[in-house]
Amino acid sequence: MKRYIDLLIYIFVLALLTSTAFISMDLLFSKRIEQNQNEDFYRAILTHNNLEFNDDDLFDVFESEIEVQKFYYENKELNVYFCDATKTISFVFGIFDQAGVWGDIIGVMTLDENLEHIVDLSVIQQEEQLGKDVSSRGFLDQFKDLPLNIGSQRLLIIGPLGDENLPYEVDQLAGATKTSDSFEAILTESYFIHKQLLEEKN
Repeated sequence: MKRYIDLLIYIFVLALLTSTAFISMDLLFSKRIEQNQNEDFYRAILTHNNLEFNDDDLFDVFESEIEVQKFYYENKELNVYFCDATKTISFVFGIFDQAGVWGDIIGVMTLDENLEHIVDLSVIQQEEQLGKDVSSRGFLDQFKDLPLNIGSQRLLIIGPLGDENLPYEVDQLAGATKTSDSFEAILTESYFIHKQLLEEKN
């Protein structure tokens, strides 16, 4: 009988030590794991704000320069990123209802503090077909310093190639009208959702 009691005690102590070890590891490394998962987003936000960093100090620079605030929209937790040095606001787009023609298009949009100009855009994930790559800098660089059509439901226009552009219009991807239209819808949806959340806070 004593042998069984000793065995039970041994199993209980072993289970307790194992659980403690796993909990300790989770506490120690969960922040680092989260950072690694968000590394591409952090890089995009720092780059949009012209903040210098390298692979070794990426997370340290991000933590020192960017304030992260949590918001909730339809039971979804959202992060909004504020840079005090450049007075910009960044958020992730493409995580709501709108999507690309072939799948999700997810990235980072950085705006000025008044939400009136796009400072920069980066696409982190996209599933569009070859030749319709919305992540190319040649396409995305058109959005830098783009004024938004404030007061309109069509904040920006991704229009036909060769047209005389309005101040808030950029050229669509060649041969990718539907992808360009989807990208416009994704940016517009994300903008209005985050704008509403920020206004409700203030």
